[in-house]
Amino acid sequence: MDFSEDRPARRPRKAGGPAVLVCAAAAMVGAAAASLGWPGAGSERAAVSFVTDVEDPRRLVGVVDNVFVGRVDGVEDVHMPSGVPETLYRVTVTDNIKGHLEGGVTVNQLGGMAPGARAPTLVEDDDLLVVGGEYLFATRVGGDGAWHTLVPRYGDVRITDDAARARLVEAFRRAATEAIPFER
Repeated sequence: MDFSEDRPARRPRKAGGPAVLVCAAAAMVGAAAASLGWPGAGSERAAVSFVTDVEDPRRLVGVVDNVFVGRVDGVEDVHMPSGVPETLYRVTVTDNIKGHLEGGVTVNQLGGMAPGARAPTLVEDDDLLVVGGEYLFATRVGGDGAWHTLVPRYGDVRITDDAARARLVEAFRRAATEAIPFER
């Protein structure tokens, strides 16, 4: 039976898209094409399910466990617990906005270079973190507390200079005082 008519049509996503990650059920179209040997099967893309609109920093802060500024010190590992690569990074926390992280933490980013892949898998077209880069992170505790998984696209805002850092920290501190908690 075809139930496609029973499902509501998907709304087109605005650039920047809505979102908050709670579960990561991904579909990899590029991987399927590559495994079938189709020509032109290049980089892989994956999508996740979002439960709230994280374009609104108040909702983003309301659904995550931690918001902090940190510097990416290196890559620890790439693992594939659900068939989609996830990259673990060493990050030094330099400023807490929500939560109580300090020192070095492990940040998990959905996406990365799968073994034997010619191009990385990007989840929600979220560029992989750059070693040496400074970011504002919005994360949920994952891996039984071993790491902090960032929200794709919205939970890793690259900081390019001191003025941008000051604006981001101020905006997210304000969002933390006005956070809209996610109600399950």
